[in-house]
Amino acid sequence: MADHDIIIDFSGWIGIDSKKLLFLHTGKMETISGDEWIKLSEDDRADYIVDDIIAAIRDAEEGEWDLIDIADIVEIEKN
Repeated sequence: MADHDIIIDFSGWIGIDSKKLLFLHTGKMETISGDEWIKLSEDDRADYIVDDIIAAIRDAEEGEWDLIDIADIVEIEKN
């Protein structure tokens, strides 16, 4: 990392309408809707990731952040 990188550590959850969410298949690089993803078996769901997590967070109808810590990488390395 560069001398002036910033680290953002975060955790929380969001709730979003399944129609607003797309999933990307990690092998085929094809997207499906959240409605289609819900219908998949648990094994098949494991082949997908959220296509655009930033859009999902932005479009979320509800959510909560449990942690948001921001630190300069130099500060972390000194500790």
